[in-house]
Amino acid sequence: MYKRQLSKRIKQLEWLKDGIISNVSHELKTPIAIVKSSIELALKEKDRKEEEKFLRIALKAVDRQLNIVNKLMRIAEIETSKFRISPKKIDLEELISSAIEEIYPLALAKKIHIKKSFKGNLIVRADEEKIYEVLINLLENAIKYNKENGKIYVNAESKEDYVEISIRDIGIGIKTENLRKIFDKFFQEKPSARESKGGIGLGLTIVKEIVEAHGGVIWVESKVGRGSKFTFTIPKLPDVGVVSSYRFFTN
Repeated sequence: MYKRQLSKRIKQLEWLKDGIISNVSHELKTPIAIVKSSIELALKEKDRKEEEKFLRIALKAVDRQLNIVNKLMRIAEIETSKFRISPKKIDLEELISSAIEEIYPLALAKKIHIKKSFKGNLIVRADEEKIYEVLINLLENAIKYNKENGKIYVNAESKEDYVEISIRDIGIGIKTENLRKIFDKFFQEKPSARESKGGIGLGLTIVKEIVEAHGGVIWVESKVGRGSKFTFTIPKLPDVGVVSSYRFFTN
């Protein structure tokens, strides 16, 4: 029994390693090339404004690289059982508002309006940093896969023994056959408008792991051309470490 489990675990880690090599090498190649060329152009540029423009491009590419590295570090924690949460009393209304404020410049660039709605007592015991990571990830996706002049609706509502948070966009949506794969490691929809958006297919995997580590569940509702709605729950008194099943719906 132990040998079979060990063999299965080794195969899982080998699969993860292969996925990281194939996906990350591709995703890091572009921003590295951008950083290199932008810095070279900045060094040659005599006009101060043009020099700053190239340096800003390089900085944006570095941020993209850092985001990839952070996701790899998080998935490594999860796969090696080093993933831990440190719950404390937090106000989800404040946390959600902070996440929206941080992400707002990205929304502004696409002229996307974010509407938020809060209902009831939103105080929970949760890991503030990791729930913030969930919010930022889902908000980034809602912006990335939205349309120009689109809208994002963020709602948080207190239920009997949990809080339910949803983030809905009016963007490209997800194909029905891909809904059950959307949280899988390295999964990216192809061919579709999502293919050109970049990423290594780990963001939603990490989101799912964080939510479930809090004893919550996560699911998605979507229809191609009409947008997606990701909803997750956080128990008010979470049973930390309990892994729950998650549900899928389509419009």
